[in-house]
Amino acid sequence: MSDIFAQVILPLSLHNTYTYRISGQWLNRIKPGQRVVVQFGSKKLYAALVYSLSDKAPQNFETKEILELLDDEPVVLPQNFELWKWIATYYCCTLGDVFRAALPPGLKLESKSKLFLEEQWNYQQESEAELAIISLIKDNISSLDGLQKKLGNDFSYTSLKSLFDKNIIRVEEKIKEKLKPKSEVV
Repeated sequence: MSDIFAQVILPLSLHNTYTYRISGQWLNRIKPGQRVVVQFGSKKLYAALVYSLSDKAPQNFETKEILELLDDEPVVLPQNFELWKWIATYYCCTLGDVFRAALPPGLKLESKSKLFLEEQWNYQQESEAELAIISLIKDNISSLDGLQKKLGNDFSYTSLKSLFDKNIIRVEEKIKEKLKPKSEVV
């Protein structure tokens, strides 16, 4: 069986899609429009969006594998991609910029995203992995980076997604003001 590769859009201001190898466990389940977890750079993990699939291996570089499949069905339809390409061209931006603007924060998991427990939730039948994530968020470890470092190999995006689906946690992105107004003393 030949390898299958996915071209993904990262939620970053990058002009290209990036190619990742699809491992056997997701080979028949992955479709364009689904979110996947990929490693970009040496340590950063992102929820990327599958743009297209191909059986052609990229030339001159080794591909990384998709780490996890987050959705059972696509969250973005093919006609949305056509609109996104038009938006990126018209507004002179990248597909990653459009991706960040188009999807709500709960669907964009980035290493710097902050997680918060919902104020009113009752213990249901959470797994050990889910309870570990809840416990760390209660202890003010609320970034994906922090959770991944603390839990190591026990960290599970599937458990994180399950907590979102049960409305136990929510994602918030902090926007920092880059420019500060200058004041002048007269």
